[in-house]
Amino acid sequence: MSAEDLELKKNILDILKRVKKTPKTNFGICFNVKDRLSNFSTKVEEILVDIFLKWPDCAMFEGKKDTQFPVERSFDRYAKSKAHGTLWKNPRRLTLLDFMIETLEIELESENECTSK
Repeated sequence: MSAEDLELKKNILDILKRVKKTPKTNFGICFNVKDRLSNFSTKVEEILVDIFLKWPDCAMFEGKKDTQFPVERSFDRYAKSKAHGTLWKNPRRLTLLDFMIETLEIELESENECTSK
């Protein structure tokens, strides 16, 4: 992993932990990250999607994991939850957020072990 990727993952992890403490409840996880990360890029999106794909409970759409709406399983459900202000009342969102934090912590710990050898 490049030093730049390592730093980016650390930043994302920090933001996800802040999102867990104080989510902007009118946004899902990705938009919370985007809103708090000044250098949101395609690379950040790739990192988030990679974690979604690893989540065992990721929603399926047409036989593939749905990385756009991994919690609600469809845009319509996402839009309704957003309109009703219930995005963060869905326990799947918190489960995914915990999974994302744990996944990044493991990846970063593994990277630290590799670089310290």
